[in-house]
Amino acid sequence: MPFRRKSYESLPALSVRGRSLRNSLRWVTAGWMVGVFWGVFISSSGWEILVGMISPDDWWLGLLQATMHVAVAFMILGAILIERTGLTKYQFLVFGTIHRVLWLLVAAVPLVVPVPSNLAMLIILALILASWCAEAVCRPAWFTWMGALIPPRIRGRYWGRRTQFITITQTIAGLGLGYLVSQLQSGVTNPSAADHPHLLHGLMILLAIGSILGIVDILMFRRIPEVLAPTTTFDRSAHTPGRRTIWIMLHWILVQPLRDSEFRRFVLCDMLMTFAMGCTGMYVLRTMRLSLGLDAFDIGLLFFLVSPVTTVMVARPFGRALDRLGPRKVMTVAAFATVLGILPFMFAWPGMPRLWLWALLVFTFICGSAAWGAFMMGRANVQLRFADREGASRYVTAFNFYISVGGMAGGLLAALLTWVLAFMRPHPIRLGPIVWNNWHMVFLVSMLARIAGACVLRGGRGQKAD
Repeated sequence: MPFRRKSYESLPALSVRGRSLRNSLRWVTAGWMVGVFWGVFISSSGWEILVGMISPDDWWLGLLQATMHVAVAFMILGAILIERTGLTKYQFLVFGTIHRVLWLLVAAVPLVVPVPSNLAMLIILALILASWCAEAVCRPAWFTWMGALIPPRIRGRYWGRRTQFITITQTIAGLGLGYLVSQLQSGVTNPSAADHPHLLHGLMILLAIGSILGIVDILMFRRIPEVLAPTTTFDRSAHTPGRRTIWIMLHWILVQPLRDSEFRRFVLCDMLMTFAMGCTGMYVLRTMRLSLGLDAFDIGLLFFLVSPVTTVMVARPFGRALDRLGPRKVMTVAAFATVLGILPFMFAWPGMPRLWLWALLVFTFICGSAAWGAFMMGRANVQLRFADREGASRYVTAFNFYISVGGMAGGLLAALLTWVLAFMRPHPIRLGPIVWNNWHMVFLVSMLARIAGACVLRGGRGQKAD
C-alpha cells in the first residue's frame, strides 16, 4: 500500500497550536463519542447473550477475549510502516476502517450459517481475529499521532476532560442498549436461537448499527492534520535487505526498549493487569446473568450508570494527580484497588436478598470503576510519554505488544480453566449459600494477577516516570 505517496498536511507537533490544536482535540474526543456505541455493545450483556445463543460453551468466551491480543504481532507491522513512511494518519484511517467493517460481517454470520453451531462460532472467531489484526496495525499509528499532537503539559487534564465527555455518552449508550436488550429478552434468562429468533435478530441489528457508528468514528479523524512523529534511530543503510535485517528490526522494536528500566517496569505491571482483565471479561457478565439472575438492563445500570458516574466524579482529580504525582504512584494505588472490583463476586450467591445483592454490586462497581479509571488514564499517559521519544512508534508497539501477550495469556488460560473445570457447573464448591463454579476460579486467578501487578510497580527505586 503506497503510504509513502499519500500526501497530508504534515506539521511539526509544536506548530499545531491555538485554535487548530483545540479543534483537533475536540475531534479526537468527538470521534469516540460516536464510536462508543460500538464499543459499548461488544462489551455488554447483549454481545454475551448473542455469543451464548450461537454457542453455549463457556470456553468460546475465553477464546474471543484472547483474539484481540493474539493479533498483537501485527503491531510490529504497524510500527515498521510508520518508521518507513513517517506518516500515521493514512495508516490509522485505512486499517481502522477495515477493523470496524469486519464487525458488520460478524453481525451477518447467523444469516448464512445455522445457529447454534461451533461452525458459526469458528467463522465469527476468524472474522474478529482479522478485525483485531487490522486494529493492531492502526493502534501504534494512533498513539504515535496523538503523542505528537497533544502537548505533554496538558495530557493529564485533557485525558480527564475527554474521559468525562466519553463517559456521559457511554452512559446513554449503555442504558439505552441495556433497555432494548432487556425488552427483547422478555424475562428469559437463558435464551436459545431456536426458541427466541426475535432476540437473535434484534441483537444482530444492534451490532450492525454499532459497527456503522464505529466506522463513522474512524472517518471523523480525517479532519485532524497529520503531525510528523519523531524520526527513527534505526540505521537502515547499515543493513542489506534480507532475513537478517528483519530480525535486526524486530530486535530494535521489541528488545531494545526493554533496556530502559522505567519502561520495563511499566510493561511488566501492565502485562499482569491486562492478564487479569483477559481472565474475567465476559465471564463476569455470564455470572451476573445466569448465577445472580440479572437482566440486560440491570447489568446496564451497573456498567453504564454506576461506573460512569463514578468515573466522571474522579476523572478530573485523577487527571490532576497524574500531572502532579506522575503515573507510577497513581497506577500503583489503583492496581491494588482493582481487587475490590472482583472480590465481592466471590461472596455473592444465587437467591441472595435483592437489597443485599444490589448494595454489594454497587459497592463493587464503584470501587472497580474508580480504580480501573485511574489505572487506564495512567496507562494512556505512560504510552503518550514514551511516544515523545525518538523512534516513538517502537516504544508504543513494544508496550502494546507485551501487554497484549498478557491479555492473550489471560484469555487462553480462562478458556482452558473453564473447559477443564466444566464439571464445577453442575457440581460447584459450596460454602453455606455461597456457590463457586469454574467462573469463580477464573476470578481468583485474576485477583492474584492484579496484586502481582501492583507489587511490580511499587517495587524498585526508579522514579523517572514520576
